[in-house]
Amino acid sequence: MFIIAFVATPESATSADYGTFPSSGQVTFTGTETSQTITLPIPQDTTYEGTEQFLISISVDGVDNYLGDLSKATVMIYDDDPAPSPNEAGR
Repeated sequence: MFIIAFVATPESATSADYGTFPSSGQVTFTGTETSQTITLPIPQDTTYEGTEQFLISISVDGVDNYLGDLSKATVMIYDDDPAPSPNEAGR
């Protein structure tokens, strides 16, 4: 058994953009498991924000370099709200 710790770090997206997801936690691998899932609830809103991102970092026993380049992943949130028209942008 081993434990992978994860941390969500805001970049252009903040915790308000990725819901009530905890900013850190852990997943436990037992037996012959080779994957685990971290679910990220992205709340729907009606505000155009463009594409935003945050970073997920993982570590094994507190050592992030053990996993090399696999220890970090950028998560992109693509906005599905319409961009304001040029006439609305100046209001």
